[in-house]
Amino acid sequence: MNVLDIEMKPVEFGDCFILSENLKHLIVDCGSTDESAVVNSGIYDKIECLRNNGSKLELLISHFDSDHYNGILKINKETFEKIYFPYCLMNRYNEFCSTIGYLILLNNSNIPPESIRKELSDKLVELLTKLPQILKSNGKLVSLCSGRNFPLGTQQFNVIWPPNGQSPFQKPLKRVLEGLNDKVKEKIQPLVKSLRVFFNKLNEKELEIDEIETLTGDIKKEYERLRNQHNN
Repeated sequence: MNVLDIEMKPVEFGDCFILSENLKHLIVDCGSTDESAVVNSGIYDKIECLRNNGSKLELLISHFDSDHYNGILKINKETFEKIYFPYCLMNRYNEFCSTIGYLILLNNSNIPPESIRKELSDKLVELLTKLPQILKSNGKLVSLCSGRNFPLGTQQFNVIWPPNGQSPFQKPLKRVLEGLNDKVKEKIQPLVKSLRVFFNKLNEKELEIDEIETLTGDIKKEYERLRNQHNN
């Protein structure tokens, strides 16, 4: 069996690992609460070096706290052949998508803590709309959940979280949405719908670049509409 190398980058409060087998590399998370720590960790030089020596690069984002992915937002080249996202349950209550929409609607308000809302909402939308730029032309986006597996060279990794068909955040997110009036629900509904369509399709199959561009383009359009509507 080939040796699997694991390198941990010093990004302070955040995560960034590189799993390598020969010329195949998987970056697991890339972010920090201090974004300068990501720069200082040398991860961008490492990515550039791997990209230039013919290596195959993939990315796995473990979950959608921005200190696990905000470093990716600074990459502006086609880099990854495959990107793995955590499975997000899209049920009839739309807890996840509705919460994102609601937080975006609040982002210009004076309700604290604004910084946390921006990390949970604006950064996630920025990540989604970044995907077509950082995936290679033949790249794919894949959803991972318990029971699935993915390869790295000769290695096979079994996924143990998040659970398939369940939402570990359903109850807390549902509490966020309790008491929303009809006017707020109407405002956020187009963005909620575009997010729901994206994650539903991703849960069903691997997404290729053309479909990602279309779906994230719809999300960006509705995001900007909601922000403009709120500012006006």
